[in-house]
Amino acid sequence: MNYHILDSLDLRAFDNREKDYGVHNYLETLGFVPDAVTLLECSVEQVHSYNGIIDNATVPYLWTCEREMPGGNVWSQRQLYGLVEELHKAGTKFFFGALAQPNIHDEYNTRAEWLMEHADEYDIFIMTRDGGSLRNSTGSINPLRRLPDGRYYEDVFLEDLIRYLEDFHMDGFLAGDGWCGLGVMLKDGDFHPDMIDQFETWSGIKVKGEKTSEQADFIWNDPGNRSLWMKFYAQRWASFFKKMKQGLEKHGKEFVSMDPWARGAVDAIYDYGVDYKLLSESGVGAVCIQAREENWGHRGGEWLYVWEAGEIVSFVTSRAYAPDLHLYWAIATCNAPEHWIAVKDMPNALERQSLSLPSTTFINEEGNYIRATEGLQFIFGTDLERQDWKFLKDRWDIGFEEPILKTNGPVLVFSDAVYQYHLDRGERWELTAPGLRAIMAGASIHCAVNSKNLKKSNADGYVLVNPMGITNEEVEALLEKNRQGAGIVVIGNTDNEYLIRELGLKRAEAKEADCLCLDQKAIEKYWKGIDCDALACVKDGKFVEQVVSVKPVYNTRSRMEDKALFQAVDAQVLIGLQTEAGIYAGTTIRETGENTGLRMYVSRSYEWPKTLARWNFKFTMRSFAEELPDDVDRLNAHLMNRVCGNIAHASEGQIYQYEIHEDGTLHIGLGNMGNMFYGKPVLYVEDDICFHDDYAIQRYTPGGYIHFDTTLHTIKVEVPPLGSTHVKLKRK
Repeated sequence: MNYHILDSLDLRAFDNREKDYGVHNYLETLGFVPDAVTLLECSVEQVHSYNGIIDNATVPYLWTCEREMPGGNVWSQRQLYGLVEELHKAGTKFFFGALAQPNIHDEYNTRAEWLMEHADEYDIFIMTRDGGSLRNSTGSINPLRRLPDGRYYEDVFLEDLIRYLEDFHMDGFLAGDGWCGLGVMLKDGDFHPDMIDQFETWSGIKVKGEKTSEQADFIWNDPGNRSLWMKFYAQRWASFFKKMKQGLEKHGKEFVSMDPWARGAVDAIYDYGVDYKLLSESGVGAVCIQAREENWGHRGGEWLYVWEAGEIVSFVTSRAYAPDLHLYWAIATCNAPEHWIAVKDMPNALERQSLSLPSTTFINEEGNYIRATEGLQFIFGTDLERQDWKFLKDRWDIGFEEPILKTNGPVLVFSDAVYQYHLDRGERWELTAPGLRAIMAGASIHCAVNSKNLKKSNADGYVLVNPMGITNEEVEALLEKNRQGAGIVVIGNTDNEYLIRELGLKRAEAKEADCLCLDQKAIEKYWKGIDCDALACVKDGKFVEQVVSVKPVYNTRSRMEDKALFQAVDAQVLIGLQTEAGIYAGTTIRETGENTGLRMYVSRSYEWPKTLARWNFKFTMRSFAEELPDDVDRLNAHLMNRVCGNIAHASEGQIYQYEIHEDGTLHIGLGNMGNMFYGKPVLYVEDDICFHDDYAIQRYTPGGYIHFDTTLHTIKVEVPPLGSTHVKLKRK
């Protein structure tokens, strides 16, 4: 395999009654040997309570069977040691893993008691902004804290961890939830007096307020103090990771970590005070991003950042920002104790993501397209059958191993200057929400590039999202690509007058938009649309395409996301925003020369929900439907694809495309994310492209998902509910 696999599980996967502890049977079920097996659902007390003796003493059942779910065997310390040795013989490593919380689970009436019993010595439970402790609720701890005796907890933990790993011959440590961003968001904690003291020492400012809530308000409600709080946590996490990495490495042990709760680079710093570039510089082996649409999205009702579209943005921008960071996809395969088995419950969604997320890319300094993710972490590797693993492995082999010579279409631009601009002001860079909404609407965004690497980039088009703080040098680099034929799209707001002028706009006093004014003639100059009922017939023994052209009718009601900020100077207004002060730029395109790419501006810019906190968001069918793209979103996505050089266009759903062979063969992925009905898009391709082949994994019937009356340039497909369909095209 050309990709890595971390198999997180509990010991129910094995059998301590067998001579080899069931290792052979388990690997036979998998059908492959993972890089490492990780015992994840443990807590820190497993290492703190270890007495240095490996004997027949019982390992607490909660540590070997997630949440003390019935059905597992009771293990001894000696048997656990023997399991590690058998896994080594089979060619894989064994990592100890822990969550930064002592496993409190109401359903099973269980919790790990050791940390509670030693709370006076290990007083590291998170304090929230109201002064409350999480000791008796989630039990979440803060590994960055100091103990009551003044020692840093991380020093105590690292010493005990190394002893535990050495004695059991384990190969490394997987830091689970809460070790890379706390179990609460940055605005909610940790406001314990020790963290306040660390912050004051680092920042040089005195935190005002007698009560914890007053101190929290002083820090978070002031943009300047909030910026310092974010930077302070980023530095603390970086120093923690560096200490862990160096300490473990001295003993030949590896260190990998889960992510800050499914956040990519721009949201991790704001929500959890985690800077991906600093993590990369710490030397951490890998960070596993939890793109878990199946359970966090469909089961938990979590907001769109955990869906495929949101994680596409997170994957590609995180690697564009931190290219040396090793990124793994923490995939939702199965968690029987939580009552979901994704591969059986939602195979369509899991297939869609297994082909999409591993094929996301970023453009490096040499101009090469590099996969954004290098492997997988299973959540979890227990409770699946051999046919389940084969289903997944067949798709991962395509997603991770199919060659990618170039990702076609719009490429997100990551700017370190824009990142720093928002960090210095204690603001979220609103990149994820507009990006994921564009993808859901049909923009074929599947790649990102850092502005520093534009010189050697050969992308078809570039997308800037709310580029506040972008430099003139970065703008000029983009314009140079534009002069060479690449398209440029700017979404939202910018303060760069050079960029505004080159878009053919001028800044005007911000106004509320009353309604939208669509110029259908101007729109059709760039996008005439694809009718969903495209027909094909046979005439004189040859296929003849008959595309029924129907002019779409758009809703002219404005949304709060339609920001009236600029007016057109010499840009063509396709969608205008009617205000009391006249027409403002909604969607515009500027042409500057015959061989120069188009320059597009979109005012509509979505934002991260202001009230979103961990687990407090809950979609309903109605509220989710309201988040789906409207006809103007889809129009903007089609226009974006046209401006950025797409060679294939779909009438509905999502689309991405990349070149897999030098002979011009392309992989086209058509998604049906968020749709409980079958999608029936028409895929239209340019004149020099034609249908080539389908993918065998979806060839369940003689026709698979592709209609028999498909012609060379108009391909009709079926896309299963929540799933995807994949075809190969080829240049003539």
